[in-house]
Amino acid sequence: MISLKQTSVPLAKRTVTIRPFHHFSSVLARTKYSPPRVAKEKVPKPPLFPLKPTPGLKVAEAIPPTRHNIECPETHPLWQFFHDKQFIRPTEQLDTTSRSWSIPELRRKSFNDLHSLWYNCLRERNKLAREIHLIRAGLHTEGDHFVAVDERVRTTMWRIRHVLSERDHAFTRAFMDSADREDLIQSFSKEFMESTNDSEEHWEQLKRFQWAVYGINETIEDNTVIDETFVEGLKCVANLKLQKLSTKDDQVKDWYETKWGNQPLTDIAQCFVIFSCENDVKATLEACSVVEDLRSDPTRLIPKENEVTTVKSYINQLISSNEE
Repeated sequence: MISLKQTSVPLAKRTVTIRPFHHFSSVLARTKYSPPRVAKEKVPKPPLFPLKPTPGLKVAEAIPPTRHNIECPETHPLWQFFHDKQFIRPTEQLDTTSRSWSIPELRRKSFNDLHSLWYNCLRERNKLAREIHLIRAGLHTEGDHFVAVDERVRTTMWRIRHVLSERDHAFTRAFMDSADREDLIQSFSKEFMESTNDSEEHWEQLKRFQWAVYGINETIEDNTVIDETFVEGLKCVANLKLQKLSTKDDQVKDWYETKWGNQPLTDIAQCFVIFSCENDVKATLEACSVVEDLRSDPTRLIPKENEVTTVKSYINQLISSNEE
């Protein structure tokens, strides 16, 4: 064995000096002086499967799957594709007398209501699709009653999409530049005043206009953002309503033209009274008498810098009164 100390070995009357070296690794620094490697004993791997069968092991007969040996939890999500956990519901349980939702009805709903209605329709269509498939595959018939209900639900769903498209279009137009926005307001006001339609749909157009341009929701509790734009829209809608009803009733016309000089209302308190009343002559006449009391006392006029705060307090009072 070679020592790591400096050693002198006599060889042919000459001295060969072997200097110490550092043995870092048997792989990187092996020389002819390194000891031979010791072969590792190979351990045989155990077989993947036992060579001999386990004593007493028997293969049982296959158990055919039936509804008696399969348990499904009550909360399993696939139950949503079944009506009351029935394979196919009887025809008597189908709602064959209902109709699809109309577009004017859907326009009155909030986004959350439309969202909920959409997914209720989707769940019902999933149930009907499974039942229609089973009827066609098993009974080789069309299942007309199931198909008719499915068509009505489908009609409601595309009408929901139509209403949402209308709102998206109106929202896009509302955020155009000021010049185009003013042209839109003037165009709608002219069309609204010249229309001879007295149906509920006519007033629904005004509600969609106030929501699209000014962000005023017809449901008073949903008006969370009240700013100068909201106040401006409140004044605009109140005057449009007053002018429109003045063309339908002589008493309202007398208030607007004779007593108020055919001039639009500018005080936010007076406008809020007209805005919050019903869209009929009787309610408007009562509102006009309240406005006249407000106009008779100049000290009750609301300064412009206090308009937003005043409207917020009015809306909170309405919400409180509705809750009571």
